[in-house]
Amino acid sequence: MKTGVSRGVAIVLAVITCTGLVRVADAAHATNFLDTLYREVTNRVANPGTNSTSQNAALRAANNTLGRNTRTFSADLSALAAAATVLDKRFADDATLLSLEENALATYSNEAHVKLDGAKVRLEGFTNDFPKGVLRQFIQATNALAGFDANTNGLPQRARVLGRVFNKMRSPVMQIFKKHPDPAGQAPTEIATSLNLDLGFDLNTLSTGPETYFCDTTSDGITRSLTYFCSSPAEAGTWEYFRTGGNTATVRCTPSSPSGLGVHDFLLTFSTTRIGMFTGRNAQGQSIQGTFLID
Repeated sequence: MKTGVSRGVAIVLAVITCTGLVRVADAAHATNFLDTLYREVTNRVANPGTNSTSQNAALRAANNTLGRNTRTFSADLSALAAAATVLDKRFADDATLLSLEENALATYSNEAHVKLDGAKVRLEGFTNDFPKGVLRQFIQATNALAGFDANTNGLPQRARVLGRVFNKMRSPVMQIFKKHPDPAGQAPTEIATSLNLDLGFDLNTLSTGPETYFCDTTSDGITRSLTYFCSSPAEAGTWEYFRTGGNTATVRCTPSSPSGLGVHDFLLTFSTTRIGMFTGRNAQGQSIQGTFLID
């Protein structure tokens, strides 16, 4: 009986331990961006099929590389570069592996852009809060990311370049976020001529609908004109913009068509210098809210 209990406990512990190992493997990197590629490679190692000896050797080498613990984005990218180097040599025409590699790299690239964009938002209006060294490092990181974006070399080379970008941005981004964890107030003092304000812009689908308020700014070189229109409900006229706080503003619409409509305001809350949320009522008194974009 004792033996049976011991064996039962051992089996349960083995299941828990094996499950834990899988989870550790998935979480062994700085992010989960490599997990899909890692699982594909691991599956192919376990199911070699008709692979050649050299292909199986490449899969095992990539599996070992991707299975190592990495704690930073740059270390992740170094692993991606090393794995892609051996895989691409033996699986040059494998659309699945190539796609998974490119998808992983694109996700790391997006992460770099998000981090630098977030730091840039926090820098605007507060550059005097930071020593010149931090600002210089931030500019160098931004330029390095632009260089990566323009790079057309193979994936291993691009992955290594992006890894160096993360190394450059680590210190300045950390210091900027530490000093200003929340974005600075970003409401501009005015909407510059040639820029337009769209109230009701769908940031998820990047589209506008008939209920969108299109607030345009134009100039003939002498006179600046602010006009707007909305299709549903039909409304057109002129508008004004008033900055009311660090990240807030008011848009006042004065309808000229159809006749008899009253002046009404929209309250804007900026999350960056270009996008945010708005609330207010249209000329018919209906409450509306949504996102806005300055483009």
